[in-house]
Amino acid sequence: LVHDGQLAGVLKFKLDGDQLALTHTQVFPEFGGRGFAALLVAWALADAQARGESVLPVCPNVRAYLGKHPQWQSLVPGQYRADYGLT
Repeated sequence: LVHDGQLAGVLKFKLDGDQLALTHTQVFPEFGGRGFAALLVAWALADAQARGESVLPVCPNVRAYLGKHPQWQSLVPGQYRADYGLT
């Protein structure tokens, strides 16, 4: 994520076929408190959906986002939802 020309945060992932593991979300301290982590996660989920990928929410920030936005939980394969604390 770039904000005003500066790197503000990153979301790390691993792609295996059509399965996207979101592994780590980081917003740098000077950019904290602006909702950038949620923006990164929302963008990654929308992109995965557009590409027809399933999502494994390895990152706690991604799991928290999915808990607050259950409309995205369908991207997580059903057999893995309980593993990540999703319904």
